Amino acid sequence: MPTEKNDSLNQSQSGNVTEPSTMVSFASSPPPPETPIGEGEEIDHIPPTTPPPFIPWEDGDKLNALLSRVDNTTPYRDLISKKTNIESFVQQFDPDPSTFLNGDHPLITQVDEAIGIECLRKTQDDALYSVHEAEQGGLLYVFYKTQEYDSTGCYVDIINWYYVKERLAYHDFLSLSDGMSIEEVSEIDPAAKVFTRRIDINEKPLVTRTYHYLCDGILTNFYSYVDGQFEYKWQSFQPDFQVNTYVFAKEEDYKGRVLPMDMIWND
Repeated sequence: MPTEKNDSLNQSQSGNVTEPSTMVSFASSPPPPETPIGEGEEIDHIPPTTPPPFIPWEDGDKLNALLSRVDNTTPYRDLISKKTNIESFVQQFDPDPSTFLNGDHPLITQVDEAIGIECLRKTQDDALYSVHEAEQGGLLYVFYKTQEYDSTGCYVDIINWYYVKERLAYHDFLSLSDGMSIEEVSEIDPAAKVFTRRIDINEKPLVTRTYHYLCDGILTNFYSYVDGQFEYKWQSFQPDFQVNTYVFAKEEDYKGRVLPMDMIWND
């Protein structure tokens, strides 16, 4: 069901952007017409919409105050005053190696309360993400999406997160082969160690995956638990920076390319 979107940000190929709108509103679907529309007929005029109520566990005022902080011009180093413990973030929001985001829908306001959102961006493709400096080095990108809730309101939740420590490209992973351990993959991308530590402190699943945010796309590697270790089996690479959630679910189009100013290799 469609929602009212903000005016898209103007962004040139060089990555320069204009200041975003300071207010974000959500609109519900228009009310049904007084006279039912017959099948195949068209509506000439769509009645104006009004902002819907928020779902019970979302504070609309708090959410709009948070979204008004979107800033696409200030470098993240000038916005971020405190660092995030990446392992604490994972244990709070995505601790289960076999269940995506712990089977929950963590809200953007919950992330703000837990670790603080000081750098919030919105791209020309309508991707909304926050940037966090990690205590362990590197950057954490958390992507969010506006969701409708039973046609009665909207909320903004996490759709995925990526931890980046250095510049890597897809060609760096071409040496992967069936049976390689997840630890060997972590030698290619040190940021993936957050996934191995998550496995070490939680019940081991039959399958798991690691995410890799690269300079030329997003890579997901899949593993199976064989003879006491996780072995690499296959991968999915998204050169268009498509942000995926559940492994086998039909994914909505969501391009998660961060702004050039937030790429750790441009720092």
